[in-house]
Amino acid sequence: GDISLAERLLSGVSDHNAEWNFLMGVVCSRRGWMDEAKRYMETAVQMDPNNPEYRSALSALTGRATGPTASARSTRPILMQRVSALLRGMVVLHAL
Repeated sequence: GDISLAERLLSGVSDHNAEWNFLMGVVCSRRGWMDEAKRYMETAVQMDPNNPEYRSALSALTGRATGPTASARSTRPILMQRVSALLRGMVVLHAL
């Protein structure tokens, strides 16, 4: 499904910026891998501490021990759009 595709696409990205870490956190959360999801979200927040979406997602993860977070569920319709946007951004950067 979309989660497997998103994970495969993200694994091919070499620039692990804040958005990449956030999206990997969403993927892990949707898979139920909460420890990994928390680590990715923490990294995203450290890299971009002023991003309210990242902070909210991390808060949701730390307040909930099991199961997909509300944040992960709310991103379901746009996960692939954001992965695609991240990949397009990488292609543009590499072309410069």
